[in-house]
Amino acid sequence: MQDEAIEARREVVDTATSSPDSLQWKGNWNETKGRIKQRFADLTDDDLLYQEGKEEELLGRLQQRLGKTREEIEAILNTP
Repeated sequence: MQDEAIEARREVVDTATSSPDSLQWKGNWNETKGRIKQRFADLTDDDLLYQEGKEEELLGRLQQRLGKTREEIEAILNTP
């Protein structure tokens, strides 16, 4: 019973962190990358390396380098 509750919570968290709106920047990554580089000139190409399926790694790197929360990073990425 306890394992089922933990798994249900895990599914809710996974759904919340991978909503379509939160990842809309993936479609035009080169454009998004250029915009982010203009705004944050100290970011390197390695900081902005995006690989399909490794979105969490990118978000983590940007959180660490910019000192911002995940929500702030997603807002930056989703801003046109």
